[in-house]
Amino acid sequence: MSDSIKKLTSLGQSLWYDNIQRKLLENGELKAMIERGDIRGVTSNPTIFPKRDCKDK
Repeated sequence: MSDSIKKLTSLGQSLWYDNIQRKLLENGELKAMIERGDIRGVTSNPTIFPKRDCKDK
């Protein structure tokens, strides 16, 4: 996990990946990003963010 991601996480932020591609699933990179803690979620439809309930701490 990079220092930038650590800082964001320490501030209570969660990074979401918004560029899902089949190759990321096939080559294991998506799984690796999750396991490293680089991202917390994935979306391919950014219009869901206003509907997201952010109270789940």
